[in-house]
Amino acid sequence: LALTDLQSEDVVGRGDRLAFEARLTARGEIPATPVTVSLKEKQPDGTLVDRGQTTATPDRSGNPVPVTLAHTPAEPGEKTYVLVTPPAPGELDT
Repeated sequence: LALTDLQSEDVVGRGDRLAFEARLTARGEIPATPVTVSLKEKQPDGTLVDRGQTTATPDRSGNPVPVTLAHTPAEPGEKTYVLVTPPAPGELDT
């Protein structure tokens, strides 16, 4: 599974909705079952805090599937966000 073409605003105001759009692509023998895509915020100590999740079903023919997640930051400051999918059965490159 690959998450590509991530797009989001570089700057938003406190209390504004921040949307993340990406494309989920399946390569190889991935079952066409829903996959959870999680939005996480990276903390200064390196831990990841959940900020939302959605599900998307990969296209078996390898066509990208759009994924959208949103978060409303409550605190001002620079933040790092990460989109994550769990490894698919038999997936080697995670």
